[in-house]
Amino acid sequence: MDQIPNPYQPPAVAKEVYAESGDQAMVRASDFLAGQKLHFGWKIFAAKMFFVAGGIFGFLVGLLLFFGSKTDFYQIYGVILIAGGILIFLRGVFNDYLLLRKNEKIFREMSLDDGELVKYIITPDHLSFSTQNADVRVKWREFHQWRENEKYILAYRHKKMFHVIPLGQLSSEVASQIRSYLTEHCRKV
Repeated sequence: MDQIPNPYQPPAVAKEVYAESGDQAMVRASDFLAGQKLHFGWKIFAAKMFFVAGGIFGFLVGLLLFFGSKTDFYQIYGVILIAGGILIFLRGVFNDYLLLRKNEKIFREMSLDDGELVKYIITPDHLSFSTQNADVRVKWREFHQWRENEKYILAYRHKKMFHVIPLGQLSSEVASQIRSYLTEHCRKV
């Protein structure tokens, strides 16, 4: 009995050709975390330091109230501030871990535990992102800005909506083609 071919699964030969040309990449939750770090930049560090400093401050004020007060009322507030200070401090310390867990939860809800294979199709008119679940075609003029570091390109369609393109898994010619079209149609930040 013949098996019905899966329209989302290219034949084995085609898969090898795609991999050799470097126009597909496995996108994981950690890639989205790295994209968020690149997008938010210093704001993530500032938030982390805010929580760390706030936790230390709450802890110290709690110690002062607990040991410096003679009434049970202020000592109870001291214990609450000590506990709250420790929790806020730990929130700051584990900020990156919590962001990664949030991304992994989103990936699990979308049934993408191991990541998702994304095929990039580049034409002079548009950039396509093809996955097993969806095909997205974005005209180059729809991107309004882009940025990159040594590992990723973020292509922005709106102020806070961006596509993460992992450079390490793409061939240098595909990456330079993406850069040239983005440079032609929008500004680099």
